Amino acid sequence: MERHVGVWVYDEHGRRAAEVDYRLLDGDRLLTRLTRVWDYTGPQAPEFDEEASRTTVTLGLGGRGRVSHEPRGSKGPRRDTGAHVPEEQRWMDRPAFGEWPVFSAQAHGLTGPVILRAAGSDGVHPVWVGRSAHGDVVGVVVLVDGMPGLLEP
Repeated sequence: MERHVGVWVYDEHGRRAAEVDYRLLDGDRLLTRLTRVWDYTGPQAPEFDEEASRTTVTLGLGGRGRVSHEPRGSKGPRRDTGAHVPEEQRWMDRPAFGEWPVFSAQAHGLTGPVILRAAGSDGVHPVWVGRSAHGDVVGVVVLVDGMPGLLEP
């Protein structure tokens, strides 16, 4: 059974600026299957702005993949090229459950301790929020079907 983890990285304006999709295929290692990055035109641009430059890298198990670059967003031209990513860049060790907000903080380029606290639930999916020492949210973990086996050692 293939297990999925999706990670969003937010910019300083609260917009989703990057998405990474992982698959647990090899015991305790995660394979990076998709990385998508948006480069917004300015602080006023809305999230997922159609004019935001977008680059998507999609990888297969053997390291072959595709890079799609849309320099003027979804309404402009798109250039697709082949890609080969070395194995050590395709795989990462699966973080322990409480370390996902630390992973998110590192993806944001933040350093320092991250405090993980239960933040509630919608009645079905428990939610934990990771905050930096300054109180900034650096990661959110939502437990959904199949995740306990994926996130816990």
